Amino acid sequence: MIEKKVDSIIAIYENSREDLNTIKIAGEFSKKLYRAKQYERAIDYTEYEISIYRKLNIKNNEYAKALYKLGFLYFKIQNFEESLRCYREVIALNVDDYSTARAYCELGKYYYSINDYFRSDEYYVYGISGLERFSNKNVLLIKYLNHALVLLNMSTPDSLDRAKELLDKVDQLFDQLPNYSIRDYRTFNNYYANYYSKLERYDFDKAKYYSNRNLNKAIQDKDSTFIYTSYVSLGDLYRDAQKEQQMDSAFFFLNEGIKYAIETEEKSTAYHQLSHYYFENNQFHDALDNIQKSLMESADLGSDMNALPELKKLKISDNQHNILLALIQKSTILIKLYEKENNKKHIELALSNLLSADTLVDILIDVSKEEGSRLYWREKASEIYLKGILVCKILKENEKAFYFSEKKKALLLTEDILENIDKSKLPDTVLALENNLKKQILDLENSILFSKNNDSIKLLENARFNLKQQYQKQEDSLRILFPAYYKDQETTEIVDLKNVQETMDEDGIIISYITNKDEYYDSFSAVYATLISKTQTEIIRIGKLSTLEKLVSAYRNRLSKPFETEQDRLAFQEIASELYALLIPKDKISMSLDQKHLVIVPDGTLQYIPFESLIVDKETNRYLIEDNEISYAYSMSFLQHNATVKRIPSKDIVTFAPISFDHDDLEEISNSSKEIEGITKSVTGDRYKNKEASKYNFLSNTDDHKIIHLATHANFSDNLQIAFHDTNLEYHELYTSRNQAELVVLSACNTSLGEIAEGEGVMSLARGFFYAGANTVISSLWNANDKSTSQIMESFYHNLEEGQTKSKALHNAKISYLKSASLSDASPHYWATFVLIGDAQTKLFPSNIFLYGILFSLLLALIISALLYFIKKR
Repeated sequence: MIEKKVDSIIAIYENSREDLNTIKIAGEFSKKLYRAKQYERAIDYTEYEISIYRKLNIKNNEYAKALYKLGFLYFKIQNFEESLRCYREVIALNVDDYSTARAYCELGKYYYSINDYFRSDEYYVYGISGLERFSNKNVLLIKYLNHALVLLNMSTPDSLDRAKELLDKVDQLFDQLPNYSIRDYRTFNNYYANYYSKLERYDFDKAKYYSNRNLNKAIQDKDSTFIYTSYVSLGDLYRDAQKEQQMDSAFFFLNEGIKYAIETEEKSTAYHQLSHYYFENNQFHDALDNIQKSLMESADLGSDMNALPELKKLKISDNQHNILLALIQKSTILIKLYEKENNKKHIELALSNLLSADTLVDILIDVSKEEGSRLYWREKASEIYLKGILVCKILKENEKAFYFSEKKKALLLTEDILENIDKSKLPDTVLALENNLKKQILDLENSILFSKNNDSIKLLENARFNLKQQYQKQEDSLRILFPAYYKDQETTEIVDLKNVQETMDEDGIIISYITNKDEYYDSFSAVYATLISKTQTEIIRIGKLSTLEKLVSAYRNRLSKPFETEQDRLAFQEIASELYALLIPKDKISMSLDQKHLVIVPDGTLQYIPFESLIVDKETNRYLIEDNEISYAYSMSFLQHNATVKRIPSKDIVTFAPISFDHDDLEEISNSSKEIEGITKSVTGDRYKNKEASKYNFLSNTDDHKIIHLATHANFSDNLQIAFHDTNLEYHELYTSRNQAELVVLSACNTSLGEIAEGEGVMSLARGFFYAGANTVISSLWNANDKSTSQIMESFYHNLEEGQTKSKALHNAKISYLKSASLSDASPHYWATFVLIGDAQTKLFPSNIFLYGILFSLLLALIISALLYFIKKR
């Protein structure tokens, strides 16, 4: 009835051409419909309101507010595409600062809804900085709370600190607002309880205080949402406390939470937490029943335990995070049930759920555009892959075991390499523009990382955000101009086991390790290895992760300095022998490893050690390098995909040796000059020494060489850097440089070290060079001694020039050094630091024997021709 009256009033104004009054009536009525939750009708009137603005060509602040309202209404009915279109138009108009700031926050809300947490964070930061200039404290309070939720989900040390800052600001706003929303206040208490329940910020008493403060008042007001929230928070808190008397309380609270759960997500979470409770009390069937109930709610599954979420539904689900956690938890329970009952059906079902979880991770990574979000989901997926290996070992599913092992390592780097290959097909001008924007963004990120001033950080973050917006606009326009390139790209293909074995040499063995630290269940913190020869595949359990990490730490400590006494040598021998027995347990391995080329695919802290110096035999003090040639790979998929990069350098080698440095009080490397001279005895090319070994010359003159050799300092402790004579090259600068190198040699300290990104690998300088185009990188695991380095490198390049493969050349150079050294000079500290990562089998230079063979054949052909000529003459 009211709607008809409004329509008739609008019609009167339309007929009399009083358009501004028409806008006013339509706008006010759409708000009334919104308050009545009639969102579809509210959209109709708002669309009409906007159409009049457009007819009059009015694009002022009122138009921006109407657009914002329309975006908000579309979000309410989950028409995200239209919602985003409206918000982006508000931002593009930029005629009303308040609406623009709110639009940024709404985009942050959207990115949170699709689990791209790090991108959501950036939009909230930018939007809130705009809102803080206005006096609407109620809106600001809500945005603070929304942003705090994003940061709590990110759960990094930095994000938790920032979440606490926001919650403290909210606390202050409550004191300033006489009529704040009680629901906002309860949300605030809930988030504080969440904050103090985090492992990194755990405080049982504070978390309990905030949950109880909510619960008591919510019960009085019969607020079922916050009764549920408080009960489940308390149940989770008491369960984590792991004390017998508190476990009974946990059970009570969780069951009470289920009684008050109304929404699908609420029920899913409550059943999931109850499943954890039963699991920790070894009541595995009850745990399984409850996790199935959780999936029935979040993934719309029935009660059939064998049912799995449909791919189509997974892609559009707004409960993806909960579904992922539930699938992993269900697999974990099934593994435990198998161990208890030896029922093969349990372990087969566990595998199905792990594969479904793996598919969901691919979906989550695909929609996440920010690198932080992609790494976040890679970390979350880590336990899928270890449990996948465990299950495949039981089922003797070698193909799938290899798949899980590959999936855990360097997947994002592989995707980036393939994207670079595709982008090389775009025009040079486009690539240059994109690279310039990317460089500016990375420079700002580096500045933010090391800035100490909060005001400066804020300015830098705003500048970075604006550049990212430019970058996104360019990407969007390129999608229109180059649709063939920007077609939907599939997830990076994992090479299959059969393909790998077909391309292997008879003397090759791959040993791919996989580690996982499970913060909930220690029994799943373990290490496995998959061993692959041309005809065999074996999966073995190495042991507990804690045992391995303790040995790795002791081993690295002993490698960090040369032997000074016989006691030092014996102590190293003991640790290196024990670690060898753990990592390569001959009693568990049926295939022969003798005199084989071992390709080690390490994981976790194994990426920080050389296998070459492991002790095979304590009686003879024989190192593994004396039995086996060894190289390393991020993954076999990375090896194969990286080999498809087109490299056509026209020059052999470029070397850089700053020797002395004009910055950071760096010590002179006197032997680096000798190192370069030794190299040029075998391979000649471009040389940059002293002042010529500058950062500018490196960035300008390394894109057309088969080999890039750097004899300099490097730093990995607080910021990855390579030192040149004039200044440092920052790690991020490698990501906007390009090379065509078959081999990069980083004859510097700690170039294989960096922070481990769980599920992806070490963020090292070596990784940066691979991103820039390298096929193989030789890098170091600790501070290299310049004298022994010079000797090993001279021998290495001589071996390359003789026609040996990259791996064989380095292997023989180390063996040669080991045979010539004695006493302390023979310590692994001097010769084991350099490791070869990537392609190992390519010969960079034809062997002399091959050349001699060609010359001999030509000479023989000439002699035969001459003889035939004289015979004919006669």
